[in-house]
Amino acid sequence: MAIVSAAFSNRWSRTEHVVSTAQTLDIDTNLFSEFYGTKYYIQAFNEANNLYKSLELIATRQGSEVSDSVFGKIGDTIDMEISFNISGSSAVLTVTNNESFPVSVVLTKLN
Repeated sequence: MAIVSAAFSNRWSRTEHVVSTAQTLDIDTNLFSEFYGTKYYIQAFNEANNLYKSLELIATRQGSEVSDSVFGKIGDTIDMEISFNISGSSAVLTVTNNESFPVSVVLTKLN
């Protein structure tokens, strides 16, 4: 049982980013030819304003296109855009901060 648990935990990765005011930032990049789908858990927050938001995004490849679905949004309203697109030979998860303050973003990804 411990081997299965350890193997499963190695499939998750976590990164942290700070997205400045009016900035667009690529927070995850995947080689499109090797991408078939992934699940992201995204936490966005600004501690100075006491704002916190969480959501789940599933991205999949459909032929030569990618699609995503955001669901499970909970928490405060933080004006930010999250998109998953093709850029050159990569599939990229992008965050745009539309707030007047920086937003910290923690990305947890199921590989």
